[in-house]
Amino acid sequence: MCLKSGIAPALIALALLCAAPPAGAQTHTLSPALLQSAGALIEPVSHSELLAVIRLDGSETTNWYLLGPAGHARLLGSGLSQLPHVQQIAVSPNKAWLAVLSTGAGQPLVEIVDLKQLLETKRYVVLQQINPSPGTIRLHGWQEQRLILSSNAPLARRASDTPAVPPGQLLPAPRNFAVTINTGRIEEFTSARRTLNTPAR
Repeated sequence: MCLKSGIAPALIALALLCAAPPAGAQTHTLSPALLQSAGALIEPVSHSELLAVIRLDGSETTNWYLLGPAGHARLLGSGLSQLPHVQQIAVSPNKAWLAVLSTGAGQPLVEIVDLKQLLETKRYVVLQQINPSPGTIRLHGWQEQRLILSSNAPLARRASDTPAVPPGQLLPAPRNFAVTINTGRIEEFTSARRTLNTPAR
């Protein structure tokens, strides 16, 4: 996640320092409400746990936490996504997959991650990548077990792991697409769901 400029990043940094665990430990006590007010990316992964993605102002490192009851936070890792700036995350309804939209040097990339591996073993296992470069892409959540996104790249006309789209082949306007994770198939979709919130910066 990205944090808003101003007082919020300082509050988060102070919270992390004040709640710092003993040497060698990987847990903190963090308030989901404080994180959300600062612009954190937060998604529920169970009835009592939240996934939080945090990047403080001035830092290129994105931290990933699993937030449990009473604000207990376990560090899952830092800098996990291929590109440094995580813009959106979306957990699938069956809690099996995590969609991550990140950017770097002005270019976006979507990764489909094995959520169970991330939460249980702290391994960031990428099952599929969607690279619209030089086009744009945006997550719109899930419908059943398909990821819904929009892009001005012709994603349905090519395999998801092919090289970047030639600029002349970009669509005149973004279209909605559905990604079937088990097969990797991408097809046009006619009614995208709600747009996920994006960080302030």
